[in-house]
Amino acid sequence: MPATLSSSPHPAFRQAMRGIDEVLAATIGTDSTWARIFPAPLHTRGLQRIGTAVHLPTTGGAGASAMCWALTLTRLRPHILERHLATDDVLDAALTQLADPDFADLAFATVLAWGRTPGATPGP
Repeated sequence: MPATLSSSPHPAFRQAMRGIDEVLAATIGTDSTWARIFPAPLHTRGLQRIGTAVHLPTTGGAGASAMCWALTLTRLRPHILERHLATDDVLDAALTQLADPDFADLAFATVLAWGRTPGATPGP
């Protein structure tokens, strides 16, 4: 589980997001730890001018991000329950938190990585 989620001070949110992470890993092969190896794969492919950036959004406050996670959690709920990753009460509590205007927590981080092939024309 990504460090940003495993250290959440909100147990229901933490467990629900862990459920999302584990279900996506089991069903479509998502590996939320894979990005930790960057930028090494770009170096091994001979790219130059390599860079990385991390986006770590806050979610909650009944905003767009919270709605996205609530919809994802609702869609994956049967799979989370089937795998005993969380109970109905925990998932309900997480959905209540996401709908709460005063709730805030960190969601999954997104890692961006880029590089240029040798001899490529520099862009803007």
